[in-house]
Amino acid sequence: MLITADLHLGDNPRDAYRLDILSRLRQLARKHNTDHVAILGDLTTEKNYHSSWLVNHIADGIAALAADVQVTVLMGNHDYEESDNPFFRFLDSIDGVWFITRPLRKAGVMWLPHSRNPEKDWPKEFKGDPILTHATFAGAVGENGNRLRGIARNLLPARGTIVSGDVHVPQTYDGITYVGAPYTINFGDEFEPRVLLMNGGPPRSIKMNGPQKRLLTLSADGRTRQPWPNAGDIVRMQVELQDADHARWTEIRDRIRAIGERGGYIVDSVVPLTNSVRVRDLPRRQQPQSDEQVFDDYVRKFQIDERTAKAGKELL
Repeated sequence: MLITADLHLGDNPRDAYRLDILSRLRQLARKHNTDHVAILGDLTTEKNYHSSWLVNHIADGIAALAADVQVTVLMGNHDYEESDNPFFRFLDSIDGVWFITRPLRKAGVMWLPHSRNPEKDWPKEFKGDPILTHATFAGAVGENGNRLRGIARNLLPARGTIVSGDVHVPQTYDGITYVGAPYTINFGDEFEPRVLLMNGGPPRSIKMNGPQKRLLTLSADGRTRQPWPNAGDIVRMQVELQDADHARWTEIRDRIRAIGERGGYIVDSVVPLTNSVRVRDLPRRQQPQSDEQVFDDYVRKFQIDERTAKAGKELL
């Protein structure tokens, strides 16, 4: 089985580098002689109201992939507003495609889609199957290098093969392997994109090449202490300015953009840095909390009594 997650497809031109991922998965499946491709959630960035062009592109790509292998798409938190009616549920009507919206044991695997209330929705007992899910468990490392808040690890068995989507940084923590994203998602991401190959043993990592989003810091004269990106990468170029450089910003910006374009990069933007404040130093968007996590925080903050809290949780 070839496993990936967090494709975050969309029709923003800046993110066009992601759009060939389904054809690349088909090539990898053929290369490694696999008969099953699993996408562990977050097929798209937006949860709903996708353009007709994007919907047709994804449906055509999934159908072409399913002509070669079994395809399983596990519902992620970006795949629905209402869990009973996820946008791409219609993919399940394509021969060779399973779109999974509820916990299900199938093909020797326990599939656990994203849930806002996993304590209620997930099974209480497991029978030793590999578990594939879309969830963030407490302690995993996020894109900013910090430990993430997440759901309780003890909801799943202490041992066995567990692979999850949702966290973009590839890693194994507390017995859970996060497949990670097959490309960088945000400017400033520094992880190595990958997919996983699972064939009866521990998952094996396969590095994914191709265009990536990169953040490059330069001086006003175009020098950098970082490795230069690869040609074809989408680059945000941030320029460290001294006080004397401010009046020449337009000239500096145009020169830096020209350096990027000569290097074969797709220059997303050229932004000034004052007083050495870098984009990577600014607060990053936090991992979204589940409804249950927001509820638990509210109960703790306002010291809600146990009886009221229990009644409120039953309404989630």
